[in-house]
Amino acid sequence: MTEAIAESFNPESHPQIVERISDAAVKIAKQYGQHFRSLADLGMDMGIDDQGNPYLIEVNVRDQRYSFYKAGEKSMFKQTYRHPLEYAQTLIYEQKARKKQQLSG
Repeated sequence: MTEAIAESFNPESHPQIVERISDAAVKIAKQYGQHFRSLADLGMDMGIDDQGNPYLIEVNVRDQRYSFYKAGEKSMFKQTYRHPLEYAQTLIYEQKARKKQQLSG
């Protein structure tokens, strides 16, 4: 993503574009999560227009990890396992924080 942005936009706009893409991805994931409670891992194909606005192309809910491995993209393959684990860790942390707040409140 950073390579595509670097080739198409001036450096000053990079942080804003990345933030817009990230915000859109989180909103999309939350929306999917409301409809598919057991969903824990999403892959999103997104595009950006010439103004740096993100557009959703498709959401993949099936395991696409091995396509990265077969393509020789081993770092991306490893990252696809890291992200769901980091997400799970965040959920556990948030759940513990809510329980702690309920007990102290």
